[in-house]
Amino acid sequence: RHGPPLGAYRSAAAVIARKAAATDAPDEATPAVAASPATTAPPTTVPPPSTTTAPAPPPTTSPPPAPAPPAPEPALAPAPEAAPVPVPETPAATQAVSAPVPVAALAAPAPAPVAAVVTPVGTDAAAEARFLELVNGLRASLGLAPLGGDGRLQGAARGWARHLADQGALSHQDLNQYLDAWYTAGENVAFGPSADAIFNALVSSPRHYANMARGDFTVVGIGVVVGPDGRLWTSHVFGG
Repeated sequence: RHGPPLGAYRSAAAVIARKAAATDAPDEATPAVAASPATTAPPTTVPPPSTTTAPAPPPTTSPPPAPAPPAPEPALAPAPEAAPVPVPETPAATQAVSAPVPVAALAAPAPAPVAAVVTPVGTDAAAEARFLELVNGLRASLGLAPLGGDGRLQGAARGWARHLADQGALSHQDLNQYLDAWYTAGENVAFGPSADAIFNALVSSPRHYANMARGDFTVVGIGVVVGPDGRLWTSHVFGG
């Protein structure tokens, strides 16, 4: 059986659809208003924090420690001489002391007159003569002129020998008192059992030997006193 053509159905359906759509639509059309676009504030960029970099202080270099002062070196007292302290030096003087018998040598000006000699109690004149013989024998062996006697130096030597015997100890007299008469002066002092024993000790001591062998000495005064114990105490005073 034949019905209406297919295109008729489709048209009718479209009409129905259009009618239905017209029935459902409102009486007044409300225009659609497009929503205004949202206004977005421009992005705010927070500036980076200001960083102020202070320049680093220059490195402080501690100065190197000052070197420690050298340890003082230690201070040593001179070894005492076996003989007594010699006569202090003067600007124009020299002196020498060594054990066992002390010696001093000083400079002095021109010769003096001979003084009278007084022989004190206890003086051993024989020992004095023996000393002079021994000293001049030594000088002869060295080709030196013998020492002559001098009254002033003889009296001084005897007085000092007495002083040594009384004190019981060796020491030197002040030879500066002879510098008004001689250009140089010296002294050997000693004690012992005999003149020969004392002379040998003097020869063994370089400084005492030097006094006896000095070419610029021309005179000597020798004093010998016997002490309470029988020992000989002697002083030899040289001048030149």
